[in-house]
Amino acid sequence: MQPGGLLQPGDVFRNPGLADALQSPAAEGDASFYKGNLAARGIGSVKPATPAPLVC
Repeated sequence: MQPGGLLQPGDVFRNPGLADALQSPAAEGDASFYKGNLAARGIGSVKPATPAPLVC
């Protein structure tokens, strides 16, 4: 696969960052996903919502 290209049948997609993130829940159980470091990083990456303008 070329960088930025589309995957073709038989291509292998690797995402080392995602693989690293999923190691903790795989080793420690679902609590680490919902309450552990992975959860804290996920919450930290969520931006607050911007209120939509009122349409009358």
